Amino acid sequence: MPKGVYPHNPVYKDKPCAICGFPFSPNGPRDIYCPVCKPKTAKEQACLASKRFRERGGGYNQCPQCGGRKQVGATLCQHCSHKKLVGAAHPGWKGGRRYRKRYVQIWTPQGYVLEHRQVWEQTHNKKVPENYVVHHLNGIPDDNRPENLVAVSCHNHEYQTLLKLAQKRIRELEQLHLPL
Repeated sequence: MPKGVYPHNPVYKDKPCAICGFPFSPNGPRDIYCPVCKPKTAKEQACLASKRFRERGGGYNQCPQCGGRKQVGATLCQHCSHKKLVGAAHPGWKGGRRYRKRYVQIWTPQGYVLEHRQVWEQTHNKKVPENYVVHHLNGIPDDNRPENLVAVSCHNHEYQTLLKLAQKRIRELEQLHLPL
């Protein structure tokens, strides 16, 4: 059987050349040029591909931000995609609240800050003192009501936390050893 003829698949019989339109028998599914028009080097192939790209309209759409040209499939043009988008301008914006290690962070012009610290500062009209932490009285890290927040020194906070853990463990052990 001659090269390029596939009797069971009519797609590979004769098809027109992409350049001259003359029918030829391709050697495979990606063969689109007749032997005369087929580019010989990779540089010729790239040049021909670029020419076809331009003939098909260049593959550009309008950028939604600036109205310039963007490639098909891209969300923004090259200029807009390199700008640093922050806050509500960012495409992944979800309202300015996020959770990190069970604590709520909120967006401010300075970046994300812990919500419980900001609530305490707004309630007391002053900054949290240095070497102090804002403690949740009920132990729930995303319960940021002003009545649930108290500023304590780091040392005192560690002591209170250890004390509560010890008391909790004592209650657990008492439950295990109490007669039923």
